[in-house]
Amino acid sequence: MATTDITQIRAYAEVNRALRTGTLTRPHNCSTCKRHYTELPKHGGRYAVIEAHHHRGYIGAAALDVIWLCSPCHHAEHANKPVTAPSIVPNQFEGTEQETA
Repeated sequence: MATTDITQIRAYAEVNRALRTGTLTRPHNCSTCKRHYTELPKHGGRYAVIEAHHHRGYIGAAALDVIWLCSPCHHAEHANKPVTAPSIVPNQFEGTEQETA
């Protein structure tokens, strides 16, 4: 994100504060493709997180009005491109595949 301004930074801080205090709860699944965070590619050996997307902007009450997206869906949302969820997702815990709805 190259053009971060102070309103974005404040909105990110508000979301992080709301997560710490329990006002917001980060879900385990993406709102768009419904993948569980453990089904997403790992980054540096750690699971990816479901990210907050400020779909109505960063100012005022909109700062906490977020939708929760996996990183591929979040990037696609900013690029205005739809993401097609895979029909088969590898299960990283058991080494088997599971079908997604």
